[in-house]
Amino acid sequence: MPGSTNTNRRHTLFITMFAVSVFILDAGLLPLLVKSQQVALNNVAPILPPPFIELSAPKLELTDLQGTRVSTESYRGKVVLVNNWATGCPPCEVERPE
Repeated sequence: MPGSTNTNRRHTLFITMFAVSVFILDAGLLPLLVKSQQVALNNVAPILPPPFIELSAPKLELTDLQGTRVSTESYRGKVVLVNNWATGCPPCEVERPE
């Protein structure tokens, strides 16, 4: 069929032109998008400040869960998490048994 070949050529031409157009747009817009994203990332302030490596914990002496007195001095050079609870704090009461 002569009409079918002509339709296939138009269809192929259309797809080719569409693909070339998308490629040209992507090639031109991609550097702009990357640059604007980098500028936005550079302008965002960090949520948390960077940790201070030289900052040492205050001297504390606390009782652990077994009833033994423990000093922060015995943990020098290690990362320590101190979780304080209050008896009038409902979330603290829920967490305390853990």
